[in-house]
Amino acid sequence: MIGVLSDTHDNIEATRKAVKLFNELEVEHVLHAGDVVSPFMVRVFKELECPLFLVFGNNDGDRITLKNFFEKEGFCVKGDFGVVEDVAFLHGTYLPLVEALARSGMYGCVVYGHTHEP
Repeated sequence: MIGVLSDTHDNIEATRKAVKLFNELEVEHVLHAGDVVSPFMVRVFKELECPLFLVFGNNDGDRITLKNFFEKEGFCVKGDFGVVEDVAFLHGTYLPLVEALARSGMYGCVVYGHTHEP
């Protein structure tokens, strides 16, 4: 089972709840589709009991520090686009790209955020 989330936007409490749920469900790994926002959020994700893969979103300002903080804790920052197993994930600010990826048939699933809708 794969955990998916996006647009955590420094919301510590909501992110804690998500991490707790992912741990309870014993997910194999978590994909974060962008907009973590601040590097300090790594403290919340450190409680995750599985690998975390993340891509950048349009509100991730200091990408270098974000990448450094998360990779220091053993998480994988994929840049603007990532693939884990056969799942592609990106933030999704340009919907035609998301749709093209989905239509391509190259991936079993395409995950994106940005809309703040599940």
